[in-house]
Amino acid sequence: MVRQVMPVKALLLGTLLLTIAACSSGRQPAPARLQGQVIIGMSQEPDSLNPAISNLEVARSVEYAVLEPLWMANEQGEFVPKLAAAVPEQNDVSADGKTYTIKIRQGVRWHDGQPFTSKDVKFTFELMQNPKVKIANRSGFKQMTSVETPDDQTVKFTLDQPFAPIMTILADTYILPEHILGKSQDVNTDPFNARPVGTGPFKLVDWQRGQAITVQANPDYGGGPPGWRKPFIRSCLTARSCLPSSPPVRSISSVTPWASARNMSSRPGPSPTCRWKPWSPTFMNISC
Repeated sequence: MVRQVMPVKALLLGTLLLTIAACSSGRQPAPARLQGQVIIGMSQEPDSLNPAISNLEVARSVEYAVLEPLWMANEQGEFVPKLAAAVPEQNDVSADGKTYTIKIRQGVRWHDGQPFTSKDVKFTFELMQNPKVKIANRSGFKQMTSVETPDDQTVKFTLDQPFAPIMTILADTYILPEHILGKSQDVNTDPFNARPVGTGPFKLVDWQRGQAITVQANPDYGGGPPGWRKPFIRSCLTARSCLPSSPPVRSISSVTPWASARNMSSRPGPSPTCRWKPWSPTFMNISC
């Protein structure tokens, strides 16, 4: 299914990653100890794990764990900072509503150990404007006339006119590493798209196409390591193809309700105890 640029929908998919969602709604104290492995089912195979060019909801489930935006919406619909030191307030926006000044969080490092700076934000914004890159959605970035980095902790961008949705758009714009993709000959086909390096609570370990994606806890994450050591994300075209499994699948995302219910009820053995949570007229999530 095609992804819309809405952080609420990203949050819905992110909640499938259990404790990933908890640490992604704001940097919070780490749990006392890491648990072992949890398996999450996905109803489709991602086309790419680069959020700039991927337009599938299912890819967001992985991107949500590995990469981060400047801020995002929490369960109450309020913006909370992620890579930004704070969400911009009225005094961070020019009187004409066109120029925004953002301070970024200090001490953040990419999964490969390189420091995160304002250059990464500038690179990401300009990448979204690059006509040679197959960007999934350029809304908001087409309105940007300039992006400046006065220092490593400050980003200033200017719009051609006031644009109310820009805060929401940036809440769903995951920042990409300039030190990796800035050297790419072709971002559309770069190896990064299958093995992204982020700043998030989990690091990508492996993507076996058509089978599974494995991520592991990032011990250096700013809010402390997440609750699960190694989530394991399986591709499932139906609920039946994911259940049963060992260890058991804890959630399955974006499955069609009637077909999945039929498949689960017809499989041999006792029926699992599952909760069905619809999030659109045609798709639902299953938690077991």
